[in-house]
Amino acid sequence: MTPATIVLVDDDRGVLTLQQSVLGDMGLASEAYTSGEDAWQRLRRGNVKLAIVDLEMPEPDGLELLRRLRDQPDPPAVIILSAHADPLRDARRRLSGGSETRILKEITESVAGILSKPFNIAAYRVLIREALHLPDTSADPAANR
Repeated sequence: MTPATIVLVDDDRGVLTLQQSVLGDMGLASEAYTSGEDAWQRLRRGNVKLAIVDLEMPEPDGLELLRRLRDQPDPPAVIILSAHADPLRDARRRLSGGSETRILKEITESVAGILSKPFNIAAYRVLIREALHLPDTSADPAANR
C-alpha cells in the first residue's frame, strides 16, 4: 500500500466504504471523513495528492472545501461526487451571487473530474488513475487480481 495521500469526504458511510474498497483493490490507501470540517482539518495539513469530495454535505460542503483548497500552497487534485444527475447544475444552484460563466470556470479549472452517484466503478478508477498520473493497468491480468 502507498502512504495515505487520498482523502475521501462524504456524509454517506456506505459510499466511503465502497470507495475505500475500490482504492484498496487499486493498491491505494485512503483516509475517510464523514464531516467536511474534519476533512478540512486533515487537508490543510497538506501532503494529500487527491481529495474525493461529495458536493452536498453539511458545512462546509464540497464547494466550500474546493474554495479552501484552492488557497492552499500545494492543493491536491480534486474529484467531486454528487447525488444529482447534473452536478454542475447543482453547483450553479448552490453558488449564488456570481455569473454562470465564472462559476463554471471556478469548478472546471479546480477539479480533475466530476461523477454522479451512484457512480460507475470503471469510470471512478479511470479518474483516480488520471488524477494521480498512474499507468492504466486494466489490460494487465496481474493487476486485476
